[in-house]
Amino acid sequence: MNKQTVAEMIAAFVPNQENTFHQETMPEGELKDAVVKMSEAFTGGVGFLKHFFPNPAIRELMTMVWDLVGNRITPVACGPSVPTLTLAVMGNRQLLQAIIFMPHNWLQMIGHKPPNSVIYQMGGLVFVGSQAVDFYNGKFLDSPHDVEKRARAHEAEYLITVDDPIGTVGFNDYQKKLLDEYPKGLATPSIRSLLYKSKPFVKPA
Repeated sequence: MNKQTVAEMIAAFVPNQENTFHQETMPEGELKDAVVKMSEAFTGGVGFLKHFFPNPAIRELMTMVWDLVGNRITPVACGPSVPTLTLAVMGNRQLLQAIIFMPHNWLQMIGHKPPNSVIYQMGGLVFVGSQAVDFYNGKFLDSPHDVEKRARAHEAEYLITVDDPIGTVGFNDYQKKLLDEYPKGLATPSIRSLLYKSKPFVKPA
């Protein structure tokens, strides 16, 4: 599969606003529609990266994210106003909870000038996904700086797979900085010592 095809695949992810959505707990209305559509877009993005993205390391990562989110170990919420997809750890050392917050305008962010916007937001899924897996493995309290480094390296790994030699994607300054930091993605020497094998996912009883 050539790299330009990867960008085209991601561009095709733009959510279909004509789809029928459902939600059990929220009252009917525009807010419910927006939240459910964002949830569907998040699930669709993780599913794409889990099943179809042509990089085994990213597929393995997002398979774990699929399980963590799907079983509400790491819930996804539209709560405080955040500028980008953000993982927050809340509570105290005895009872911590990781939550992924979506920006209130995330659907508009996905749909703005594809494919670049979709590629950017998919990278955000990888970034917060890496953090969610780190939280599941107990890495957050001991080495928070390493958590961010792994997240950035995973996103760089994703970008390397997306990139195409003729420059049709057009990475932004943030993405270029990631690629400067981790030019070989997860194989970059500075990150290799920080990588680890995740513990297996265990479904809650």
